[in-house]
Amino acid sequence: MRRRWKPAACHDDKPWRNNPERNDPIPTPPIVEEPQRFTVGGTVTGLTGSGLLLQNNGGDDQGIGATETRFTFGAQLASGSDYAVTVKAQPSGQTCTVNDGSGKVGSVAIGNVKIVCSDITYTVGGTVRSLIGGTVRLSNNAGAALAVGNGQFKFPDQVAAGAAYAVTVAGVDLAPGAPQQTCSVSHGAGVVGTSDVSNIDVLCSVESFKVKGSVAGLVSAGLVLQNNAGDDLPVSADGSFEFATPVASASAYAVTVKSQPRLPTQICTVANGTGVVAGSDVIGVLVTCVRDSATFALIGVGGAPPVVQPHAIGAGGAVDALAAPSGTTSGVPAAIDVNAASRTVNVADGVTIRQFAIATPASNGLTVANSITTANGQLVALRTDPSGRLLVSASATGVVQTYLLNQAGLPIAPVPADSLALSPVTSISFDPTGRFVYFTHGAANYVSAYAAKPDGHLQLVGTEPAYGAYSPAVSGAMRPNGQHFYTASPGVGYTSMYRVDANSGALSRGSIYTAIKSGHMAISPDARFLYVSNQNSPSTPVISWFELNQYGGMMIRGSIALQGAAVADLKFEVDPSNLFLYALSGDRIETYAIDQATGALAFGTSTPISQGGTLALSTAK
Repeated sequence: MRRRWKPAACHDDKPWRNNPERNDPIPTPPIVEEPQRFTVGGTVTGLTGSGLLLQNNGGDDQGIGATETRFTFGAQLASGSDYAVTVKAQPSGQTCTVNDGSGKVGSVAIGNVKIVCSDITYTVGGTVRSLIGGTVRLSNNAGAALAVGNGQFKFPDQVAAGAAYAVTVAGVDLAPGAPQQTCSVSHGAGVVGTSDVSNIDVLCSVESFKVKGSVAGLVSAGLVLQNNAGDDLPVSADGSFEFATPVASASAYAVTVKSQPRLPTQICTVANGTGVVAGSDVIGVLVTCVRDSATFALIGVGGAPPVVQPHAIGAGGAVDALAAPSGTTSGVPAAIDVNAASRTVNVADGVTIRQFAIATPASNGLTVANSITTANGQLVALRTDPSGRLLVSASATGVVQTYLLNQAGLPIAPVPADSLALSPVTSISFDPTGRFVYFTHGAANYVSAYAAKPDGHLQLVGTEPAYGAYSPAVSGAMRPNGQHFYTASPGVGYTSMYRVDANSGALSRGSIYTAIKSGHMAISPDARFLYVSNQNSPSTPVISWFELNQYGGMMIRGSIALQGAAVADLKFEVDPSNLFLYALSGDRIETYAIDQATGALAFGTSTPISQGGTLALSTAK
């Protein structure tokens, strides 16, 4: 059944009838709620041949070119749908294996399917024991089932070197009169090295027992557990769990996390998750989930000399007043970007991108890693894609450059990989999959969308008009689920929502809120709240927050005046844990606790700094 929702305090995307700066309410056409749909995709490694063809659910063919490293199927799937990625045609001279290719679509795009290709392959096999009459059907990496009896077996499809294997029981076909039995796999999961795999043990028994346990600390959706590389078990809340498939007596069990929870991201670990079933149910498996929290606030400050200071974050979100050794810059950085994948910090310092490595241990601060000098004017924005392989920079003259990065976060020649001339950029945002990048432009009445190609080039997807004809968008924020993009046009007080097409990355205008002259903005990691700097009272630093519904609509919920002095360009970031917001206000950094139900901010602590102008958070441990 479809319901209709009308967002309060939001306006439609029709032009103003009279004065464009008026705040007259204009009726919003009702939004028809449709099922959420998401794309399925992932990464490709080792591909050098041509002709690779993938399928999802037996259709939706997707060709992959040589040297491509990412893919996304064209068809979107509704939340709750099954997906099953397979290789329809192998590339010339190589074999590609699908890992993590099946499951159910949740509340975010699927981007963790892995295609591993190699010109070297190995067989996967083992032994079936104690089966009484009949055959057991085995599957590797959720592929076609192989029916075997007692004795040795070997899958006909070989696995690419470096790819994972995961052997599971698809079913047991018993001969007439044979007793009911359960077959379980031991040593069934791993990564193919430099030889055939032959030690997989399938043990059958007339006795079987359940594997049970409990989950503690879970606050997000998306946790999926596995036992013996199969028997997926989605878990939505703290408490007890029980795998549906019993394990044969005297066979091994191995509980692992298949998918970590998202929105906000949590890290779940398993204790007491391996052993051998011995005559009774297994009841002691414990899964503990913790929030992914920032450990450093990286602050670009003035002084003699100007530096990037990594201030440690302690219990309760408190920021340490003592900064560790840090990297010197020529001035207060215009932007700081953290590449979490490589523990690299990218700093926009005049016409130079300075790259610092987060030391080990991280308490030792930052060490110089690299320097990239540009020739296109003062840098104003930097952003690394979620995978850490592409860095995008923008200068005040409107030149955008991209840099492919290696695993250490350093540029790969040629540098730059791409260069675009746009209207001057004021903010850069990636979608959660890293496939698309979005720009706001302080001197043009549009926002632009580009596809990030595997070779580092950016391909124009399209532009969409900004709402404020007399005040272009100056900042942007992508919703963590990738479905909506928000911009701020402070001159006429527009906070605007755009819908994101999951296939093309294109933007389409949605609703607006017209009461707040917003500047900087950030979205909570659980995708529920939008925080904006409220410039209606220039003499007082204020942050307001909106509640976001499933379809991107905005409802104003509250505002708070900061403790520090007003600044021209208020900066703040939401911690990945979703528990705290950190704000630079005058000569201090302030911590605000986030109410998990309402999104409301409550002042916590304040730490003096010197001439702070730029802020980023790092989760490096």
